[in-house]
Amino acid sequence: MINSENVHVIELSTVELQCDNQGMIHVNSARYGRDTRWRTVTGILGSKCDFQHYCTTPAENYIFSDPAPGEQKSLHAEYSCGKFSFHTIRQTLKWNCLNK
Repeated sequence: MINSENVHVIELSTVELQCDNQGMIHVNSARYGRDTRWRTVTGILGSKCDFQHYCTTPAENYIFSDPAPGEQKSLHAEYSCGKFSFHTIRQTLKWNCLNK
């Protein structure tokens, strides 16, 4: 069974993603910004956290860029916890390499 989790942290905080029962993280979607100025950061957060059991990263401009200069931003992420096969991991890595 794959569980879906949502996290929300403000800028300069640390986002924490965690899966119990030997599940692995898969970032489904993530965005960083404020109001109407958002940046999709699914790939950035996924490259840091996918296929791990536990992951932390700061919600800061030097990682996610700055879509709203001078304003406090937040990071919203949805991730799943599950058991992923080697085939799933290999296909994801191949997709990431081809789409950089």
